[in-house]
Amino acid sequence: MHYYTQGLDPVLLKNVNTPAKAHKADAVPSVTTILSWMPNDYLDNVWKPKMMVELARKYDELDADKIKELMWGIKRCPRSGEMVSSSTFGTRAHAKMEQLVDGYIDDEMLMMYDPYNEICEEAFEYIINEPFTPLHTELTVGSSKLKTAGTIDLLALDRKENYCLIDYKFRECEGGEGKYYDKDLAQLAVEAYMIAELYVLDYIPDIYTFCIDTLSGDLHVKKWSDKMKTKGEKIFMAEYNRYWESPLLGNKNY
Repeated sequence: MHYYTQGLDPVLLKNVNTPAKAHKADAVPSVTTILSWMPNDYLDNVWKPKMMVELARKYDELDADKIKELMWGIKRCPRSGEMVSSSTFGTRAHAKMEQLVDGYIDDEMLMMYDPYNEICEEAFEYIINEPFTPLHTELTVGSSKLKTAGTIDLLALDRKENYCLIDYKFRECEGGEGKYYDKDLAQLAVEAYMIAELYVLDYIPDIYTFCIDTLSGDLHVKKWSDKMKTKGEKIFMAEYNRYWESPLLGNKNY
């Protein structure tokens, strides 16, 4: 769980990682923290318990937190050759994308070769060769109206010089198609709303999910339609209300 200070310029509170600590610090949950409570009957009641049991039997020396991390899969790290959790792989690949795009924004010479370049190269080339002008990576944004905050992978300008948001997802893709989920949509939709509030825009920025194949580095781009953006906002607000009404999470009156 991640929590931030409130307002348009939020700061991540690294020592606040539970609802109880957040109450004491008067902190707000991240967009992804709110969406992490989004129910999924099959995942919650079938797939997760099954995977936890199987992994616990296979790795009996690991504690529950490590088992949960492995539950989402393991991948071979191109840098070390070791098998790492999907979340660790994603964190390292995100960091490489940030490094590449920041170097382009700052007009700096790219760092020496890194094996993660092969995973990120196509996405990076797409960004700089397509009609995008990168502005900020890992931009933290909050809201004066909503009690939440989030971090945007890339804020850019499009061909019309309108703001747009790009979110990277590193996933194994099958059949030459990307994988996209309602949580991807909801996260980007509310962050686009917060960008519109921050910059006092008369439009909601376009949103893109870049699904990057962790095996090949192939890039699959999804631009969400205005209709889907509205759906994403509704999904987020449903989970937002669920969070703040729950006595176990956001509601301090219980």
